[in-house]
Amino acid sequence: MHVAITGASGRVGRFVTREFTDAGHSVVGVDLVEPEEIHEGLEFRRADIAQPEELREAFEGTDAIVHLAAIPEAGLASWGVTFAVNALGTVNCLEAAVAVGAERFVFASSEAVLGFAYREIDFAPDAFPLDESSPLIPQDSYGASKIAAEEACRAYTRSGALSTVCVRPCYCWGTELGEEATQSLEHPENHWRSLWVYIHLRDIARVYRLACEHPGIEHETFYAVADDIRSNVPTRQLVERFYPGTPVSDDLDEYGSLISNRRMREVLDFEPLIRWRDELDAADFPNTLDGDAGPGTR
Repeated sequence: MHVAITGASGRVGRFVTREFTDAGHSVVGVDLVEPEEIHEGLEFRRADIAQPEELREAFEGTDAIVHLAAIPEAGLASWGVTFAVNALGTVNCLEAAVAVGAERFVFASSEAVLGFAYREIDFAPDAFPLDESSPLIPQDSYGASKIAAEEACRAYTRSGALSTVCVRPCYCWGTELGEEATQSLEHPENHWRSLWVYIHLRDIARVYRLACEHPGIEHETFYAVADDIRSNVPTRQLVERFYPGTPVSDDLDEYGSLISNRRMREVLDFEPLIRWRDELDAADFPNTLDGDAGPGTR
């Protein structure tokens, strides 16, 4: 398969390009900045997702598109700029994919569509874990722009233009992130807005590859999330402290994720392989809560 990956030079993109080339696919890395390493099987083509003609040239000859390029979180730009990059940029990528005859378009959405990560006015879910049937009620430009881009993907599939998959990754984590990787483990009280969910960088790279390879998909949308939370404090203790009164499923594991990955497993026959405990010693991090809730960083 010949795959174009936008945002190939980003912190997730470099894992995704390597995943595809290691699996034997040829990859066109599309970005404004050249990747630090051009490894075997990877070709770089510079393009701006705001420029449809540049995208058509970059996507030429490819069978599938993985669209990662975006403003990556709320608060980095105005509503107008965020929508122009994340929503209209996705439409530009969809148009270019159709123009070059690509068959599969995989879009990097976000768990932020749920509205918890960047909320200003507090609210709580009806129950945990959340899943694809849970309401999407963001208060911020980032989550709203991802919903708009998802709807564009669905519309292109309904029109018969191409197959689309909307992947909602839940904070892409790995020790390669350095100090950032240990923040929520050291201070779980600071990450209640993000529900402590995550997926390992190498696991999300596999998700994107399988989303391109898996046959028979017209359209799918699912959360990409690990089985466990990125905290050494048990899940129910966190819920009792920060979401009091919210029911938790009886079958949720001690450290079970507050967002379900069942749909991802069903669609891709995918099982997360890497937990944070495989790379760090859990004994180094607190297993009880102290202090007050923090600022709600991701």
